[in-house]
Amino acid sequence: MVTKVENSVLSDDLLKRCMERAPGYDRDNTFFDEDFKELKESGYLLAAVPKELGGLGLNLAEIGQLQRRLAYHAAPTALAVNMHFYWTGLAADVWRSGDKSLEWMLTETVNDGAVFAAGHAESGNDVPVLLSTTKAERVDGGYRFTGRKSFGSLTPVWDYLGAHAMDSSDPDNRKVVHVFMPRDVPAPFRVECDVLGASVTLVDGLITDCGKRVAEGVEAHGWHGARRENAGGILPLLRNSAPPPGDAAPVECSRTRPTGGSTG
Repeated sequence: MVTKVENSVLSDDLLKRCMERAPGYDRDNTFFDEDFKELKESGYLLAAVPKELGGLGLNLAEIGQLQRRLAYHAAPTALAVNMHFYWTGLAADVWRSGDKSLEWMLTETVNDGAVFAAGHAESGNDVPVLLSTTKAERVDGGYRFTGRKSFGSLTPVWDYLGAHAMDSSDPDNRKVVHVFMPRDVPAPFRVECDVLGASVTLVDGLITDCGKRVAEGVEAHGWHGARRENAGGILPLLRNSAPPPGDAAPVECSRTRPTGGSTG
């Protein structure tokens, strides 16, 4: 039985403002700056963090309810913040299992307002996270990633970009490794943005020495187990962030794509 989430941080007034801004973001091909600021100030980005650590302590089903409500008013906004939730949700599940190695993600979300984003999709890879066309090379302090990610999320605002790559140093035991790349990592990488319709971003280039935050908990917890939890979070949340057309609020949307690129 799923309990309905009451007294949500998503107030009717906040949702109304998100709905009113949605056509403008679509028309102008811009990042949802005002929506993101309001959602962060409301405490919405703490939804998945356990109450013991200062968050709202919501489970997957409860976050799904809120995401569906947000998506009804502004689906691209819901889709974008979803990428933060599936990382903080995974970290919360690992934390509740007794493994505290990802607790830093939860405490930084609460104490520093950290935002987590995803950079997994790759051209030619139909099973992202399970495989990777990006190369991972072990270096002092972490990994060097070489390759291209076809899109990411929350580019203007993320503090940590979650990314994966294939470590083939042992041909008989190749493995996928995951890192959280800090915003200030000294790496030559290029970010291109195309936010039209879904706040989508493109990330490509060479990411070096991004292992300040190697996901040690993922390897210690067992990659297969963490992978299962990751998929178990992202897929339901994606579904709740993209309601059928009949379930979305009626708004006037742009029919044409602007010729200028977004700086978001």
